[in-house]
Amino acid sequence: MPEFFSNAFNAALTTESILFAAFGFLFAAYVQYTAVPPPPQSKAIPAPQRAPIANTLAMVCKGIVGLIALNALLAIYSLIRINLSSIEQMLLGLGFGVTMIAIVVISWILARRM
Repeated sequence: MPEFFSNAFNAALTTESILFAAFGFLFAAYVQYTAVPPPPQSKAIPAPQRAPIANTLAMVCKGIVGLIALNALLAIYSLIRINLSSIEQMLLGLGFGVTMIAIVVISWILARRM
């Protein structure tokens, strides 16, 4: 059974990195669309707040953060179920767990500011 959880942990770690990369790419696109100044408008027509695509990107990024958090929970559960017998394995597992928690926290903070 530890072999199953080892494979599940590897898959979850890979999925976590892919999701975080997708979040980073979409967050950069969001920042690009919100940083572009609106075209000059006459006083009769109010200037738009931001591009409509920025709202969509914000919604998608927040969804990806939810997937990152769910995936981190699955990875940490798989990590706990793996038989970590030596101190080196425990320290390595702790490092992976803290890294996943940091990814979730950083993504969540960035998504809240959108």
